[in-house]
Amino acid sequence: MKKTKEIKFYTQSDQAKGGIEVYHFPTDLATINDRFAHISHRHDYYLIVLIEEGELLIQVDFQELCIQANQLLIIHPFQLHSFISKSIDLKGYAAGITSFLMPISAIQVLEHIFHNSSLSPHHFNGLMNYFKLLHSAYNETTYFQKQLIASLTESLIYKVTDLSIDRHNELEQTTKTYQIVQAFKQLITPLNLHSPLTFFAKHLNVSTTHLNYCVKEVTGKTASSLLRDRVVVEAKRLLYATNLDVKEVAFKLGFDDHAYFSRLFKKETGQTPKNFRLLIYE
Repeated sequence: MKKTKEIKFYTQSDQAKGGIEVYHFPTDLATINDRFAHISHRHDYYLIVLIEEGELLIQVDFQELCIQANQLLIIHPFQLHSFISKSIDLKGYAAGITSFLMPISAIQVLEHIFHNSSLSPHHFNGLMNYFKLLHSAYNETTYFQKQLIASLTESLIYKVTDLSIDRHNELEQTTKTYQIVQAFKQLITPLNLHSPLTFFAKHLNVSTTHLNYCVKEVTGKTASSLLRDRVVVEAKRLLYATNLDVKEVAFKLGFDDHAYFSRLFKKETGQTPKNFRLLIYE
């Protein structure tokens, strides 16, 4: 894999309509290949993929997945991923949806989901119908095209969410404490990993004490620990997908002392950054 100093980052293409892109493969496969090829990359929008036939081999944050017929894949903003290979009979749909169009209620459910097991024929056919209607509206110029695309996209989002929701946790996801934690997680991006907790608390209009209480109540971890987990994940992404040395990775993540970064990384992962990089390519 060719490496650079930065992880390749994509925003939506010029073909996006109202923050939405819709692709059918194999019909639009050339467009997808031109943009993404086999390069490890990430983007700032959600990608929802439904496979109708064949299979797609993909790596998402170091986990290799084989997505087959009747299966759903959700890639979240900033997740590192690369498309490794595809079968010649691959058929399906993909929708790229900008973050601000994702309802908070859907984000709360989909946050930890990126690969669903096989859908039942009933659920698969229902979801396929949403994709077909959305793809058709996306490619037909009509007077109310923008409104149709927006309405169908919202319906698709809620259909995917409904198929993914854990009924046991449904009540928990409506509490104010849970919502604060979800909003905190959404604020943690590669752009502000080095920010202090006061930065996040201010944006959430709560005190750091209350933020810590909420995070501890929902996750069992402190807010600082959750933030540290995200730092380690981002460090792994940079070590894997760029040719930055350990010192450069540390500085990029906001560490003034690269030795402290290495100690933290080893404490959290059980291996040094250098060993992680060597092992990941074995």
